[in-house]
Amino acid sequence: MQQDREHPLYYLDAETLLVATYIWVDDELKALQAQ
Repeated sequence: MQQDREHPLYYLDAETLLVATYIWVDDELKALQAQ
C-alpha cells in the first residue's frame, strides 16, 4: 500500500455524502411543509 498517494474513494465518498445529505434535507423540508 502506498501511503503517500491520496485515495480517490475518499473524495468520492465525501461528495456522495454531501449530495445525499442535501437531498435528504430537501426531502425533510418538503415533508414538513406538506403537513
